[in-house]
Amino acid sequence: MHQRFLLWLANHAGEMGIMSPWYWRYGTAVVALVVATAVRQLLDPALGDRAPYGIYLLAVIFVAWQAGLGPGMVTVAGGTLLGRYFFDPPRGALWYVTETSEVALVMSLVVSIVTVMFCESLRIAARENRRMYELAREADARKDAFLATLAHELRNPLTPICNAIYLLKREHADDPRTMELQRMMNHHANHLTRLVNELLDISRITQRKIELRREQVDLQTIVDSAVEVVHLLIAEKRQELQITLPEKRIYLNADSVRLTQIVTNLLHNAAKYTGRDGRIWLTAEVEKELLTFRVRDTGIGIPPELCERVFDLFQQAHQGIEQAQGGLGIGLTLVRELVHLHGGTVEAHSPGPGLGSEFIVRLPIVASPGIDSEPEAADTPVADAAQGASRKILVVDDSPGVARSLELILLEWNHQVKTCSDAFAALEVARAFKPDFILADLGMPRMNGYQLAEEIRRLPGLRAIKLIAVSGYGQPADKERSHAVGFSQHLTKPVDLVELKQILTA
Repeated sequence: MHQRFLLWLANHAGEMGIMSPWYWRYGTAVVALVVATAVRQLLDPALGDRAPYGIYLLAVIFVAWQAGLGPGMVTVAGGTLLGRYFFDPPRGALWYVTETSEVALVMSLVVSIVTVMFCESLRIAARENRRMYELAREADARKDAFLATLAHELRNPLTPICNAIYLLKREHADDPRTMELQRMMNHHANHLTRLVNELLDISRITQRKIELRREQVDLQTIVDSAVEVVHLLIAEKRQELQITLPEKRIYLNADSVRLTQIVTNLLHNAAKYTGRDGRIWLTAEVEKELLTFRVRDTGIGIPPELCERVFDLFQQAHQGIEQAQGGLGIGLTLVRELVHLHGGTVEAHSPGPGLGSEFIVRLPIVASPGIDSEPEAADTPVADAAQGASRKILVVDDSPGVARSLELILLEWNHQVKTCSDAFAALEVARAFKPDFILADLGMPRMNGYQLAEEIRRLPGLRAIKLIAVSGYGQPADKERSHAVGFSQHLTKPVDLVELKQILTA
């Protein structure tokens, strides 16, 4: 409350004249004195020559608040002299004839000077508060820009790594050792991708930039998706996962992607902090139109005093090197913020270190467990579907590893592929090659992907080409901008190959 008041004061002090020219500020003092004198003149007959010096004190407060220390002191002196000269007997004189008059003068001066100094101290504090606020805003803006650049720079090398893992899996499916290495690389590449996404998510959530895409979602589908993400870690540590869900389907009005993220983070957290051969339980039940699901484990537990703080940003229950489990300490913060966005609550419980922990999430449901309608059957995974027609595809990326790995995958899918390392060359190749699709990076030098799209849309012979953005920049603003210039799809690196294949075969 105190800081908000100082920030308000700093804003209004600047607006009302603290940064104004000297003549404006001292003019304010003169006007205030004139008004105070006129008001006291009107009150004096009714008060029988006992009009208080408080009229001038109000003028002092007003001037000191808006104009500063100098004008405030001018008002102190001017108010004292004017009050003495016009109102105190003998009128028209500047000397005092009684001790009472002297005491009144001294008291008026002391109170006025203290008031001026108090207002000035408030102003100094407000200025400093505003300066810190502006610095914080600038730092926050720089942080957002840094995180966007960091994501782009990390996603670029991740793309050829993930693509190479996919190709290794296709080419060495009969070699057990190669497949084991492939699974290991895939697990850690996915983990790194998850960390990058969490960094961006926490930045957007703390600034309230995430909007939920609510729909009626089935709890079973959410749980299955989450388990698919974490099953490799659980299998690697030989843990036992026991899932207990209601027999009848439960539906929630939620963002399916974000709800999956909540369950995934809780399961991943449980697996990470539970040792080998440990146990994890995921249970769900309906309580008074609320879905309550619990994730419990036999892991390292949480000290009771930290149970509420584990959801704080960058907070981990065990910070010592012997307890280091990896991660950034933002997974549970994401859980809390996403649960709150869904109108739910989350809490943590633990008997203590070494005794495991339990996380309880409560979310509103939108239909009774006995709903008759069943969700539509999921489409057959694209990776297993028929290949479809061969397409002519142009890949444009200034990163040789990204371009080459995408080319190899597209050739594996029996498409005709050409690659370019910059947008200018891509325009020339597109005129001759007449591709069906162009997969273009956005952050290229000289001519970026947005400019490339605009140029292609201007050329009559190329307007029918379907443009797909493939970029490390994946913020909502980036996607809106890419759609505005003509991209029909915006894929974030590392590319989801199932989604890419679905787009190309549609």
